[in-house]
Amino acid sequence: MENDNKTKVNNILSDLIEILTVYGTVLKVGEKWNGKKHNIRFNKEIESINKNLIVRLQYNSFDIMFKINNYYVVGGCINSCYGDGILQDGFFNFGNFKQRVMSQKENILKNIKEIKEQMNKVESLQKRKEKIKKELEEHNSNINYYINDIYNLKIK
Repeated sequence: MENDNKTKVNNILSDLIEILTVYGTVLKVGEKWNGKKHNIRFNKEIESINKNLIVRLQYNSFDIMFKINNYYVVGGCINSCYGDGILQDGFFNFGNFKQRVMSQKENILKNIKEIKEQMNKVESLQKRKEKIKKELEEHNSNINYYINDIYNLKIK
């Protein structure tokens, strides 16, 4: 079971690293489209970068999503919404797009760092969880039903 969990974490890390490698090319495509009207060709050009990229256009916004093994990689999506300046009246603004991509890149790097740090202390985190769980059960078991009904003292 533990090896399965480590494999899952390593898969997530490799997905996040793959997203980082793709972002450079996404930026190059975005720069080419600066000032141009956003259309299906933009979507196809982005999707051609990597088989896991999906672009969805809706109204005056779009999503660039990273999908691996039928799940969307959280934190790997680049979203544009109406009024954020990436699509201004349908025209692509590379400066705002680059800002969004770089922000996502920072978030991914932060996630990678946190995952690696927490992987090194999973055992202590599990022990801490069990200790807190035991304290919680003890706390809840000592509270009278009627007192809890009035004061809401049990922890859920």
